[in-house]
Amino acid sequence: MDLRLRTEIKIEPRIGLLPYSRPVLLLGSCFSDNIGRRLTERGFTVSANPLGPVYNPASMALQAQLIASRRQIGPDEHFEHEGLWRHFLAHTLLARPVRQEAADAINRALSEARSILSSPIPPLICLTLGTAWAFSLADDSNLTVANCHKLPARHFNRHLLSLDEAISALDATIATLLAAAPGADFIVTVSPIRHLADGLDGNSLSKATLRLAAHAATLSGRAIYFPAFEAVTDDLRDYRFYTPDMTHPTEQAADYVYHLFEEAYTDNDTRRLAKEGLARSRRLAHRQLFTHQL
Repeated sequence: MDLRLRTEIKIEPRIGLLPYSRPVLLLGSCFSDNIGRRLTERGFTVSANPLGPVYNPASMALQAQLIASRRQIGPDEHFEHEGLWRHFLAHTLLARPVRQEAADAINRALSEARSILSSPIPPLICLTLGTAWAFSLADDSNLTVANCHKLPARHFNRHLLSLDEAISALDATIATLLAAAPGADFIVTVSPIRHLADGLDGNSLSKATLRLAAHAATLSGRAIYFPAFEAVTDDLRDYRFYTPDMTHPTEQAADYVYHLFEEAYTDNDTRRLAKEGLARSRRLAHRQLFTHQL
């Protein structure tokens, strides 16, 4: 009798793809932040979403261009809304009440990402696609934004990227970052975060577009696919692995996905060093908490 109660995911291993000394750049949905945080806690050199989460492939391509360009962002590239100076390719966390300070914050974030690209050891670059729905400015620029900053809807046009647009944007992201970091390896994944504001049908259509775009990147040989989406929706396959908003995976689910990532791409030495790094991080966090309580 077959007593299996779930469909366990199988990932083609690339043991040694991520040695402990290799820097990692992650761009994409806030799921990239979850994996990036776990890598950072274990002592890896990481830059995770330096400009904040980016969800659609077109905005990701623009962020990649900005990172790879090496140019400094000027204060005149920002706009003011609700007392803060903001940039359409950056998260609100990088907004500031003073225009120059906002530019400085973005340039510091860009410097962090650029240090990963210029590392003597070519980085591992992880791209997490969140949605194929995109917002572009309703003006002559038609800029596809990474963040709407809660501006009124009249400022934007919303559309679903076509499959060709998604493939082209992802290909441009990889080409741009590879030119800046020759020798880099790329992992592409689709976020398991559900965009329920698009409706279940709209979310499914979006994820299907992204999955096909990711598949195209693997067919070209420029990236490998890591099945984070399938790990949550088909392997775990249970609402208890989602937070009460029914949108975001729980910490337990993210831990499971990270475990799969670690098992697929690291060797025993790296896992040992990562375990020691995590223990150090937790001791330091405990010490800081204890000192604060005193």
